[in-house]
Parts: sequence; C-alpha cells; structure tokens
Amino acid sequence: MSTILQDMMGMLKRNGTVTPQADNYITVARYPNPQERLKPAPKLQTELVTLAKLKTFFNAGSTDEYVNAGVFNGATDLLTLTRVGGTAIQIDMNRKDVNEYVNFTLIEANTAGAVQLPAAAQGQLFIVDNAGGGANATVNLPNASDTAWVFRKITITTNGTTLASRTLTVSALVSGKLINGVGTLVLDKSYASVTLWSDGTNWIILSSSQVTVV
Repeated sequence: MSTILQDMMGMLKRNGTVTPQADNYITVARYPNPQERLKPAPKLQTELVTLAKLKTFFNAGSTDEYVNAGVFNGATDLLTLTRVGGTAIQIDMNRKDVNEYVNFTLIEANTAGAVQLPAAAQGQLFIVDNAGGGANATVNLPNASDTAWVFRKITITTNGTTLASRTLTVSALVSGKLINGVGTLVLDKSYASVTLWSDGTNWIILSSSQVTVV
C-alpha cells in the first residue's frame, strides 16, 4: 500500500496527469472481514478496478437513485432534475421562504368598496393600509378552490392605520367560501394579523393575533 502511495506522490510531483480511459485501473482497499477493522493494526486488502467497472457499479443502483440531467428554466425559475430512470422532480428556485425572505404587497383599503386581493400573489404577505378610507374597510379573499390557491397560505396584517373605530373585515363570502366555518373575520387593532391556508375548499386559520371571527 505504501508503495502505491509513493508512486502516486511521485506522479503528482512530476505533474504526470492523463485523460482517464475506460480500461485504466485505480486501486481500492477493503477489510477482509468486519472484525478486522476493530484490531489495533488492521490489515487491508488492495485490489485493482477498471474505470469501466466503476462506472457500471455507480449506475447499477435504483434507476431513481441518481440524477443524470438538470435543466433550469429562467422564465419560470424551475429547476428540473431528471433521474436515470426517466422520472423528474421540479424545484422552485424562486421560493423566497427558502432564503427566509418574504414578498409583500401593500393593499390600500377604502370604504368605497371591498378590495379584492390579487389572484397571482400566492403565499405572500399582504399589508393593509386603511388610512385613506377613514372608516371600516373590507378585503375579499381569493377563491379557496381556485387552482392557483389550493394548498397555499396567505398572511394578512394591518399597519398602524387600523383601529377599533376603523376596522378591517376579511371576507370569503364573495366566492361563497368560509373561514373556519364562518364567512368573515375582523381585525380591529393596529398590527393585527392572520395567516390562512386553503384546504382546496375553504380557508383555515393557521395562526392569528388580535383577530375576531364573526
């Protein structure tokens, strides 16, 4: 074993590098039995393996074990990894929660009419400003059954403009849906918040602070 290492060090010192070929050999070592590794001075058996056989060994596992191709789509921010067996998985590289970064959208509420949350802003934080209206305001949730929102979550929070005398009502009634079995909930304090999740039919409250369900 020491002779092989000496030869390798000598080649590195002489910059003796070559392009590997399938019939090239590399050295592998193994213990002759499991008990050998427990000895103070265990013995190793050294053997030669061709690169071709090594490649066969790596590819001999489950066809779904190894990834042999990856394609990134810059338009959708999706990374597609294809396994040896042909199955593929997709990873959304634009998921801000991976980097603990949260997108947010500022919603200007007013008393002229209910404000509809944007349909294409799944999983975001909506900060509602109620200063312009000067009175109670309403925000309508998207349809919990829409494909774009199924199994998605949404967080709505007020800023310093929501008060007991200037409340914010969050409603699911416009799409005929419910929130924890009722149609609306009310945020009547500054910096109140609620996080909702669509179960594919209705909205479920995951967490809330200073919220009244009515």
